[in-house]
Amino acid sequence: MAAQSINVLVVEDYKAIIHVVRNQMQQLGFPNIDHAQDAKAALSMIGQKRFGLAFSDNNMEPVDGIELLKRIRQRNKTKDFPVVMFTADATATDIINEEAAGAPIYTVKLFEIAVLKQKFTGVLGGLR
Repeated sequence: MAAQSINVLVVEDYKAIIHVVRNQMQQLGFPNIDHAQDAKAALSMIGQKRFGLAFSDNNMEPVDGIELLKRIRQRNKTKDFPVVMFTADATATDIINEEAAGAPIYTVKLFEIAVLKQKFTGVLGGLR
C-alpha cells in the first residue's frame, strides 16, 4: 500500500501539535491528512470517511484518548483500525491503559520524524 493512498486522521486539541504532525506526515509522503479537535468529532469523521491510520492524543477533554480508542474498538467496522496514541505525560500506567484499550503503538509528544515513521510503520507494515 502506498502512503499517498492512505487517509490519516490526527485527533488532537492543540493546533500547534496538529500542525507538527501534519507537516511530518506530509514529509513522509502522506498527503491526505484530516484532523479532529476532540473525540466526538473524530468518531463522526471515522463514521463518514475511510481512514487507514489515526494518531490520537490521550489527554483530551471531555473524552480522553483511551475512551475514544475503546469506542473505536467497539464498532465492528473500526475494531481493527490502526491507531497510534501519543501524549506529553507518558507513565507506565498510561502505556498499560492504552495497550488494554487496544492501542498497538504508543509514543510521547513531541516526536522526531524518524520516531513517527517507526511508529506508523509498526501498525501499517511496509509502505511504498
